[in-house]
Amino acid sequence: MHHDALLIGDPSSCDCRNASQRGLGFSETIVVMFVASLILLVTLPGMSRIYERQQAISSAMRIQSLVQSTRMAALKEKQAYRIVFNDENATYANTIEIQRNSGGSYTTLTDGVYDVESGIAIADDNAALASLDVGTRGACDSGKVLLRDGNGHVDVVSIQPTCRTSLN
Repeated sequence: MHHDALLIGDPSSCDCRNASQRGLGFSETIVVMFVASLILLVTLPGMSRIYERQQAISSAMRIQSLVQSTRMAALKEKQAYRIVFNDENATYANTIEIQRNSGGSYTTLTDGVYDVESGIAIADDNAALASLDVGTRGACDSGKVLLRDGNGHVDVVSIQPTCRTSLN
């Protein structure tokens, strides 16, 4: 027996006349591509909803983080701060501004403007906070910030007087 004929990829070891050993034909390839396209078509809407939910959760976590870091800065510097939530109808729509009280008026910090995630809006709602004051002792206004995704789903970031936040 000749061992060279047993090597993988050796064309002399393949009897290509046998139908079970040949590759897919054109019609089989088309059928496989059609089935794969159907599967992709069915799963894409669900995947985009998952992506939007992740964007909303990411924006909510950003708000929670900004509230906590602003509280820490107020305690450390013994200065009052304000967090302004610019809703979807504001001049700088869907942004969050961090402002420091200096001399009785609030000014936006140089690096204190943050965007919410793409596709997410800070909802314009009378029941929601337009701004959040953080005192020199770390106390906050209480209220909520509403985030709406492209499908109309609303997430609520609740803020307690202790600056504790939760996502509902």
